Amino acid sequence: MPTEDGRFEVIGKKVSCSHCGGARFAAKEILLNTWLLSLLRIDWLDSSATVLSCEKCGQLTWFTQDE
Repeated sequence: MPTEDGRFEVIGKKVSCSHCGGARFAAKEILLNTWLLSLLRIDWLDSSATVLSCEKCGQLTWFTQDE
């Protein structure tokens, strides 16, 4: 998914910000918690998503699958 210098590709297509058109992002892996697994304290079994934050305007873009 990440390429050089903060640029990303998903399924072979370059990611750009839908708000400002920016092409550089900071990435973070986020856990998608469900109430049941949280209640049982096994949150780590939940799915995760990659969130890209546009370095130009800060808009967040979520991806639930890697390429």
